[in-house]
Amino acid sequence: MTITSPQNNSSVSEVVSITCMSSYNEGVEKVEDLVWTEIDTKEHYRRAFDYVYPKLLKIENE
Repeated sequence: MTITSPQNNSSVSEVVSITCMSSYNEGVEKVEDLVWTEIDTKEHYRRAFDYVYPKLLKIENE
């Protein structure tokens, strides 16, 4: 399950990653139009199939 922040629709893991990285001298660049997902569970697969794959097809056909 992905939990999102209601303020900016960021996933909790994204927020935690950015927060942790801010204490190091490493940069984090958020790519707004990156179509990406991880698949570790059946729910992730369903999201990839229902949401991410159609986005990729749309970009490919533009």
